[in-house]
Amino acid sequence: MQEISNNVTVDYQVGKLELKNSELLRNAVSEVADKYKDLIITDDTVKEDKKTKTELNGLLKQLEDKRKEYKKQYQIPLKDFENSIKDIEVPLNDAINNLKLQLNDYDERLVKQKEEQIRAFIEEVCKEHKADDKDIIINPKWLNKSTSKKTWQDEAIQAIKLQDAEISRFEIDVANVKAFAEQLNVNPDSYVYQLNMGASSIEVVQRMQKDVERAKKRQEALDAETKAMNEAKKARTKVIDNKRIDTETGEVEKLETFTLTVTGKHEDLINLAKYMQEHNIDFKSAE
Repeated sequence: MQEISNNVTVDYQVGKLELKNSELLRNAVSEVADKYKDLIITDDTVKEDKKTKTELNGLLKQLEDKRKEYKKQYQIPLKDFENSIKDIEVPLNDAINNLKLQLNDYDERLVKQKEEQIRAFIEEVCKEHKADDKDIIINPKWLNKSTSKKTWQDEAIQAIKLQDAEISRFEIDVANVKAFAEQLNVNPDSYVYQLNMGASSIEVVQRMQKDVERAKKRQEALDAETKAMNEAKKARTKVIDNKRIDTETGEVEKLETFTLTVTGKHEDLINLAKYMQEHNIDFKSAE
């Protein structure tokens, strides 16, 4: 591409901005400054000293204003020159921006194509694994031009194997929790849900044990309360003929007697006897 800077021709003259009476001005300022630099403020002079400070600030402002005035004038040619160059640069900037947009779009298409290629590879490999391809996250590094096909394929396979191991571990945890729930005779569903929420199998088993212990204690307390109530009622109850009378409330219950022969498993018969005791049903073993 041809050099364009050789075509830049400028009528340039070295600017001259010189303070002609600098020594005279320096002496005048020093004379004023020396007069007040060691000034000691007292109660008697403070009012006048404040006025002096204002006057000195005024002198300083005069010098600053003059400096800014000439600086502004000196910079006018430079600003005009810069504006001329910037105006000439407009078509080049437009062309550069057009190329930049197209190149960015091209790079984005390449990244998209590579991402689709990687995703298709993951889906194909996952057909032979437990891992779900939707759970495999594409590492942004794999999309870089500098990352070779072998590199991203090896790392993708490793990610799939790690997911396989995680699924296998979870399946073992679920099996262990279900087996433990069966031992304790509890529904495992809520505990499997806790595994799904990220809890470890150890945590879930510990919670299950505590839940069973709490439920047992609640049932024991309820049974004790029911037993106490039944015993209290039995203590204040008298049986006369075929009637049971609550001596405290006067409630009368008509009693009936049935002769039954009950057949069942030993534990079921024990539970039946317990039920009858809890509900104030008198019974006796056949002789």
